Amino acid sequence: MEIIKNGFNSEELIEVTCPHCGSILRCTEEEKRTLPCPICGHNLNTGIESPKLTFAHCDKCDYDFNTDENPKIGTYGEYYITCPLCRDRVYLGDGIDITVDNLKLEYFYSYEDAIPIKFPEIKTWIDKGIKHLKENSDENCYYTATGDSFVLVMRDGEEFYVMYTNKYKDVYIKNI
Repeated sequence: MEIIKNGFNSEELIEVTCPHCGSILRCTEEEKRTLPCPICGHNLNTGIESPKLTFAHCDKCDYDFNTDENPKIGTYGEYYITCPLCRDRVYLGDGIDITVDNLKLEYFYSYEDAIPIKFPEIKTWIDKGIKHLKENSDENCYYTATGDSFVLVMRDGEEFYVMYTNKYKDVYIKNI
């Protein structure tokens, strides 16, 4: 965006980044000292670091908004902010690498609202896991999950240890 007043040549324009909204503006030194950002109204000459605005779209209520709310870290370590309209989490598409050292319970994804799986399907998974481990003697673990259910089958000597859970939580941890 160019801001040009009568009497100024284009050579006198400088490029300024608004510290509040991140907009790149072209203006004169005089305009930088006296005029606010035409996008967000922030005073460009204060030298005070204002929080940067985050522009977001809420998929739940289809609301576009900007906020200076500091993002929080949530599921799978992704940054999120709260939609001011419906209060749902709006994920921003980036975040932190989760390691053993920074792991927190709120980084886990919860499958508690996922589709419930009936026991006949769970039994099929267990049978498939045992068959897989019998056919692959070099492997000691088989697991599968869908909906709200997770099945783990492990070889323990001559026996198989089976774990089934529903409404489970999971997370990915970076290998460092």
